[in-house]
Amino acid sequence: MKMIHKKRFMKFKAFLLAIIISVNSMNSLIMIKAAVKDNLGSAVVEQTIGSWSDTLESHSVIGLLRLIIDKITTQLGKIESLETRVEAMDKKIDLQTTSLQESIESSFVTATASYNLFVYIPKTEALADYTNQKITLTSESGNQASATTLKDTGMNYSSTIYFNFSGNCQLTWTAINALGDEYVLTEDIFISNASQEFKLGSVAHRLKVFFPKSVALYAYDDEPITLVTEKKSVSSRLKDDGTNYSAILYSDFDGVANLCYDFLDETGTRVAIEEPLKLTDSQMELEIGLNSLEPKEMSWKTIHTICQSNRASLFFENGDEMPGGWMLVGMGQDDDGKDALQLWKKINLGNQGWGSACNAAGNYYTTWNTEQNTTIAFKSSLLSQPDMESGWLAVQSNRAAGEFYWLITPQYTGGHYCVRSDGTVAYTTDSKSDTDCSFGCYPCVWIH
Repeated sequence: MKMIHKKRFMKFKAFLLAIIISVNSMNSLIMIKAAVKDNLGSAVVEQTIGSWSDTLESHSVIGLLRLIIDKITTQLGKIESLETRVEAMDKKIDLQTTSLQESIESSFVTATASYNLFVYIPKTEALADYTNQKITLTSESGNQASATTLKDTGMNYSSTIYFNFSGNCQLTWTAINALGDEYVLTEDIFISNASQEFKLGSVAHRLKVFFPKSVALYAYDDEPITLVTEKKSVSSRLKDDGTNYSAILYSDFDGVANLCYDFLDETGTRVAIEEPLKLTDSQMELEIGLNSLEPKEMSWKTIHTICQSNRASLFFENGDEMPGGWMLVGMGQDDDGKDALQLWKKINLGNQGWGSACNAAGNYYTTWNTEQNTTIAFKSSLLSQPDMESGWLAVQSNRAAGEFYWLITPQYTGGHYCVRSDGTVAYTTDSKSDTDCSFGCYPCVWIH
């Protein structure tokens, strides 16, 4: 029926267009006659065209034809409008046909389904209106799926899904929190009985996680982040909001969960992070990032980048274990005002007199750079007596090396402090030669 009407419209339209073309041709002929008449004289024109054109002019045929053209153009516009309406009706019929087909298919599935799952959210727990929210159940293989929409059934928002698969399945739906934010959640469910019920979790917690751009060593835009609880996991992606890389995660779980994401250093190298947190409040914010990465897991290049941006205090504290077993025993700045870290490790460069030990320790940073394949160490020396009074080295067992070693601090003319094998601090003279000295050289290294 649709094609027949359209063909008729097209034929009529073509007929009217032909009339317009003919009328325009006659009009052109008359215009030619007028031009020729002006140039050749009336006698020649009368012989060529005859009295026919005069007759047309005398009866105002040109004006009449123009009126007809206007009428035809108007009718063509109405036809175009009618065609548009017919096409809209065709689309509506197609949609109704598709809907009817889906309804028939759904009825067939319902009648032949081996399993049904009643899903619901109690209105007392729902944070928004869930009417018409779509719920989809997917088989373990992902090759089969069945869906329904929630309805207001008085006490609950509920519906029943009919399907013909079982085992480990996933239920996907859109949760809504109190702010009206929507978030797609996936619930794991094991289908074993022909008829089961499943309570959908409401969104009890809205967790905003953010990584300040001021401390980010790499662009985190679009990086995935996942909240893992005992029941399930929900994922999102960090987005650049101008100040932070941030994401919103929703959960109905109360208690300890893990936040999983990748730390990226300035080269884009990834280190998997699992950061524990406790979900308590309905609205929570959590700063993530390098604070979750152990310093010993960082590369020297990453540590250098942090120092050069004067952000060391955001990531490190005295007593942190650094890469390679080096301990952070002090923090300061270099000559350019950049953050610097003092590292120490129980490495003995050899038993020797104080002067030799002082020289060996002072040159050690070049060896350290070679060993660590970097250039970030800029000086080295023996530890000082004040180093023993605060921080990690203030604990006697931490500084004990099982042997005596020199400190750089003088105690009096001709003598310097040292650390005994048990970690106690004492002083001695420097008169011993390198060959008979039992005092070791344990250097510290400064990096920036």
